[in-house]
Amino acid sequence: MSEHSSQSGLVGVVLPVRAFRGAYTRLSEVLTDDQRAALAEAMLAGVCRAVGTLPTVIVSSDLAVHAWAAIRSIAVIDDPGSLNAAADAGRHYWAERGMERAVIVHSDLPQITSLQPVLTTADPETVILVPCHREDGTTIVNVATSAPWQFAYGPASFVAHQQLAARASLRVAVVRDPALSRDIDVAEDLASLPTAIAAALAAMTE
Repeated sequence: MSEHSSQSGLVGVVLPVRAFRGAYTRLSEVLTDDQRAALAEAMLAGVCRAVGTLPTVIVSSDLAVHAWAAIRSIAVIDDPGSLNAAADAGRHYWAERGMERAVIVHSDLPQITSLQPVLTTADPETVILVPCHREDGTTIVNVATSAPWQFAYGPASFVAHQQLAARASLRVAVVRDPALSRDIDVAEDLASLPTAIAAALAAMTE
């Protein structure tokens, strides 16, 4: 099996990352700017470890993110300015390189260890969606690069993505996996951080 393939065909991963510094503004009352930047970097590193050898592109215009990716030999393209546009740019990036599917993964999934649960179809008419643990947002979208698809991130994106799939006559496969659904939005979500990350953030205040 080549590094560009899985049981679901030719797959490329897309990681939209706005920036390290200034991330997680909703946590500003419980974490300092430095802690939030460190958290964003640690979370991205964890997602990249889970992605493994699948080809990956980061979508970001942040210079610190570009430098981080360059050290790790991860491709980066510029962020067009919104999460929807970033996800679409990543999908087009892989379409132009012959990939059959693009897997858009949020970079704030503290418990992720593998993408295997969402690499289950090569059917171009099926979209795989992972809802967040609140059944509101969408943490992962696996969609064919050739599909007539639009992204609809934002409030209630899980429902919005299902509706868009129906309008485009695409089937939806929903994967509910705690390791892929748990994201970081508010202070109470910090309880799901791995021990090592939580300890490192705590040490920054000492």
